[in-house]
Amino acid sequence: MVVWSCLQGSRELIRGKELCTIQRDLHRLFDGLGDNMNFDNVTGVFEKSKNDFVSHLDLDLERRLKNELALILDVPILSEESNQEPVGDVFWVVDPLDGTNNFVNGLPCFGSSVALIQDGISQVGAVHNLVSATTYSAAVGAGARKCLKGSAYDLSCETKNTRLVGASTGFIRWALSNSETSSLLLQTLLNAGSLRNFGSQALQGCIIAEGALVASFSRESKLWDDAAARLIVQEAGGSWSQNIETEQNSGDPGDGAHLAELGTSFFGATFFDCHPEIKVLIDKLLSKGSRKGPD
Repeated sequence: MVVWSCLQGSRELIRGKELCTIQRDLHRLFDGLGDNMNFDNVTGVFEKSKNDFVSHLDLDLERRLKNELALILDVPILSEESNQEPVGDVFWVVDPLDGTNNFVNGLPCFGSSVALIQDGISQVGAVHNLVSATTYSAAVGAGARKCLKGSAYDLSCETKNTRLVGASTGFIRWALSNSETSSLLLQTLLNAGSLRNFGSQALQGCIIAEGALVASFSRESKLWDDAAARLIVQEAGGSWSQNIETEQNSGDPGDGAHLAELGTSFFGATFFDCHPEIKVLIDKLLSKGSRKGPD
């Protein structure tokens, strides 16, 4: 059993409720979330767009999470699978199943992500690995932690002598088919270490927070992919940034149009970074600018 204590800095109130209490409630929500679920039973799968699937598990988890989140704090919910409309200054962001492609193909790396946004900033976030039953969470000013089998551990981005770098399929495709700058960026990453793609943006961010990756890049991530993980990474001592190419925005509140309202900036590549010298190099490369390649 985890003994939960409110750290200094996590006592800020949202709608009369402490951030620490919300963080604790999210852990309780995720505790046992995957119980009685048969992850080998893949049904009700359909393709929303090319290589973008939704399954019965996405919808089942979304329904359960929406019901439980309303009990924690009754504010609007922005979810990947249903409500995708801008929802005010305080709202939940939910990705019920991050890593659906992994789940559909029997790859055991997928989870759920929940964040509470206020005035465009993630205030509390939690990511739950449905396979290992591990929960990662953070609250503004209170650090990040990992809970597994009743034990809690503080997270730190201080790496474990790793040379692993996360890179999404979209990022690699962009780097290979774009300008000299993007090709140079990819080569820089290959020189820095080996590339990894776990197929779940939220869990990949948590791996950064554990210090097992030095950085992670994505071209295709949405708000629901990053909202919780970015806070967990930041509270573990890392950084997150994003650049918005506004002329490319589709109006989808999960893409740059909505993220721009949240005050984020970088070159379309989500960047979790634990080494300032690497970030300086990447910033220098990307400041030259380049055009977005094909999706």
